[in-house]
Amino acid sequence: MGSYSSFLIAGKEIDWTKNQFDEFLVTTLFRAFDRIEFEEAVEGESGDIQLQTFYQYRTTADKIIDRLDVLGFTEKRAKSEFEQCRLHKLNKLYYEVGAYFDLQEVIDFLNCPNPGEHELYRGRNTWPLMQKSDVIFYEAYHYKAFLGLIEARLTDNLEIANYKNYSIESIRLHLTKPDLNIQAYPRSDQILQLFPDEISYFTTIRIILQSIPVKSEVIYDYTDLVGGGWTDEDPIDWESVEKIIVITEGSTDKNVLEKSLKLLYPHLYDYYHFMDFEGSRSQGSAGQLVNTLKSFIGAGIKNRVVFLFDNDTAAKEALSSIKGVRIPINFKVTQYPALSYAESYPTMGPTGISSLDINGLACGIELYLGLDSLTIDGTLSPVQWRGYSEKVEAYQGEVLAKKAVQNQFFEKVDKCVTDPSLISKFDWTGIDALLQHLLFLFSEDYFLE
Repeated sequence: MGSYSSFLIAGKEIDWTKNQFDEFLVTTLFRAFDRIEFEEAVEGESGDIQLQTFYQYRTTADKIIDRLDVLGFTEKRAKSEFEQCRLHKLNKLYYEVGAYFDLQEVIDFLNCPNPGEHELYRGRNTWPLMQKSDVIFYEAYHYKAFLGLIEARLTDNLEIANYKNYSIESIRLHLTKPDLNIQAYPRSDQILQLFPDEISYFTTIRIILQSIPVKSEVIYDYTDLVGGGWTDEDPIDWESVEKIIVITEGSTDKNVLEKSLKLLYPHLYDYYHFMDFEGSRSQGSAGQLVNTLKSFIGAGIKNRVVFLFDNDTAAKEALSSIKGVRIPINFKVTQYPALSYAESYPTMGPTGISSLDINGLACGIELYLGLDSLTIDGTLSPVQWRGYSEKVEAYQGEVLAKKAVQNQFFEKVDKCVTDPSLISKFDWTGIDALLQHLLFLFSEDYFLE
C-alpha cells in the first residue's frame, strides 16, 4: 500500500508524495518553528478510539506568500508567467487541431454549441471534444478569472457533483460550457492539473494562495510517512539549508537588522544569515565591504549575497571604485533606502543648526532607528558634518549622539520582545523601510523553478 504525505491549502489536498518526504517543498515554504506534533483521538481498525500522534509543518497563507515573494515568486511574476503559459498552450492547441483538420472546420467546430452533432465529433471519437474543451478553457480563463475558479473550489462555493468518472478535459469543458450538461467539477487534487503544463510549481502555489483568505492554513502532513518508517519525526537538518547572506558595513548594522527582522518579520528571519563580525574578526567600513565584495566575486561564491551599504557619502565614494565591475546575478549591491524624514533633518555646521536633506550624505544605521530613538532630551540628535570627499564632492555626516541613539533603540527592541503588544507604540518607520528594501531585493529573480 505504501505511506503518503499530504500538502493541504485551506483544508484541501493540493499535492502528495508516496513513501518519500518532500524536503525541497518543506524547506522552501516552511521553517523549523512551523513543525508541530500533537495527539488526537482517532478510530482504530477495530472501531475502538485510540490516540494518534500527528506530525506536520503548519502556518498561514500570508506567511507563505511573504516567503515566496522573498524567493522571487511574486504576484507580478505569477500573473506574467500564467498568461505566457496560457497563450503558449492556446497557440499549441490551435496548431495541433489545425494539423489534423481543415481550419474552417475547426473554427466551425469551436463555435458549435453542441459539438456532439458536428461531423468532427465522429461518433465515439472524443479527441476533438477534448481539444475543444482545452481551447475554450484557456480562452475563457485569463488570470483574474482563473483566480476566481481556484477560490470557488477551495472555499467550496461550487456544488460538487459526481465527478469521479470525468477527465480533466471534461471538467474544463463544463466550467466553460455548462449547457453541455457535463456535471463535473475539479476535485482539490485536480487543481494542479487545471494549470498550463509549462508553469513552474511554486508559481502555481503562489496563484492558489492568492485566491484564498490570507489566514487560511497551509499544512504539510507527514504523519503516515513517520508511521510507515519512511522518515524521522524531525527529518530536516535546518542548519544545512541555504540562506540569503547579508553583509553590512559593521557589527552595529548587523545587530540592528538581525534583531529588527526577528521582531517585526519572525516568519522570514530564518531565510537570512547575517555575517558575524565578531566571530570572523572582520573590520567594518564601506571600503572593507567593497573588498569583501571583490573577494566573493573572485571566489565564485554561488550563494545569494546582499552587500548592504549605508546611505551616505562614504558609501558613495567606496561604491565608485566598482563602477564597471560585473556583479553576479546572485549578488545584490545596494544602499539603505532614502528616508522621508531625512529630507529635512537638523544638521550642525560652522554656522550652527540648520535643516537639510541628508539622504545620500549622512544616513547611517542610526537614522533608521526611528524618531523616538533619535530624540535625546526632547530634541532630535543632529548630524555633524565631518570630512569632505573630493571624489564625490560631498561632506560626510553622522549623528552626534550615536551611542545614546543605539541604546534607546535596543531598549525598545528588548521591551517589545518581552511584550509584543508594545510594538505598535514605537516608531519603526525607518527600520521597516530598510527591512522592506532588504527582504525583496531578489523578488524579481528566479532562483527556484
